[in-house]
Amino acid sequence: MTAHLLSIAEVNERITALRDTLRELTAQTAGCSTEDEYISDRIVAQQDELNALVRLRDDYYGWVAGPPVDDFA
Repeated sequence: MTAHLLSIAEVNERITALRDTLRELTAQTAGCSTEDEYISDRIVAQQDELNALVRLRDDYYGWVAGPPVDDFA
């Protein structure tokens, strides 16, 4: 990822998109037991990317908004 080339707006848009995806994946796990491992792996990957973007935003832009990453559900 070329993090230094992203604007704060782009980082925030990606964070919002990842949070939406995580909500959708979490909802899918409630209704589907046959693909649990696949969905769980996607949730972990999406959460890792979200954590990295939030750290990037906070480190590069010195700005914190919204709930802490650890509190996201």
